[in-house]
This record gives sequence, structure tokens and C-alpha cells, in this order.
Amino acid sequence: MNQRSLIAALCASVLTLAPLQSVSADDHMSLELGNDTGEFAKDGECDDIRFTGKGMSVILLTDSIGKDASDCGAALKAERVSVDPMHAKPSDASPINFGDDTSRFAKDGQCDDIRFAGSDAAEMVFIAEDVGHDASDCKAAFETGAVKWQGSTATPELGVTANEIAEQMDAPKITT
Repeated sequence: MNQRSLIAALCASVLTLAPLQSVSADDHMSLELGNDTGEFAKDGECDDIRFTGKGMSVILLTDSIGKDASDCGAALKAERVSVDPMHAKPSDASPINFGDDTSRFAKDGQCDDIRFAGSDAAEMVFIAEDVGHDASDCKAAFETGAVKWQGSTATPELGVTANEIAEQMDAPKITT
């Protein structure tokens, strides 16, 4: 067992659900930090895809959104991460950036971006690489009301997580 896995196992064994913490980089970039219930919380790296910068973990999963508040908050305060503009809370001055259509799932009629949730969200497999890369589908679904914005929340509708897929396949749990 590597050091990161050992730390994660120890943290998981003693963690209790913590209340959501909040942070505001500025008015249009407000978001909830969340709690420290992630497998790799409190390991010195921010594992939340809503941030970007030198303080980030190399491997990021959507499953970790809002579950690494201490690391991400400390890295934000130390200016080692910043709020990813794709997750900035929309405002009149800064509307939703839908991105582009470079996802391999773009233009398939379903919004595959975890920043949006709707009737299909529970069955979706959201991957970090699709954030901001399914613009046409997400914009169309948003404009018709089929999806809602959830890009800045610490508790998004996750759909089918990576570890749920591993369990269904009888495969080992995915660790980063």
C-alpha cells in the first residue's frame, strides 16, 4: 500500500461528515468548498476539478468535487490554485461559458458536462475531461430547461461514479 493510499484509508476511517465550507475568490467566482470526505482529502493536494493551478493533483475525478475542502482552501489561500473559470458562478457580468464541442461525446443530444444536471444526470458517466467540451448539447438543454447549472456547488448530482463502474465490473476501486 503506497503512502497516499495509507493516508486515505486512515482519513476515511476517522472522517465524519463536516458542514460545507464556503470561499469567494470574488463575487462571480463564489463557490462552496465542501468538506473533507474524499479519499485523498488532507493530503496536501487539491483534488477538486473546480480548481486549477500548481497545487492540484495530477489525476482528477468528478467524484472528488467538494470533498477536499481543507487542501483546496489552503491552496487557494496560498495562491497555488484558483477557481477554474469554467466553474465560476454565472452572473450578468460573467454568463455561463459553455465552452466548445471537442468532447468525444459532443453533439450526441445529451449534455455530458457535470456542470449541468437534469433528468439524465443519474445515468450519466461524467468525466473531468468533458467539462466545457460539450457546448452545443449543454447550451441547447439549458435553454430548454432540461438541465440546470450546478458548476459551483460542492454537492453536484454525480451520476454514475468511477468507483460504481468499477464495482459493477468487479474491478478494483479506482484510486488517484
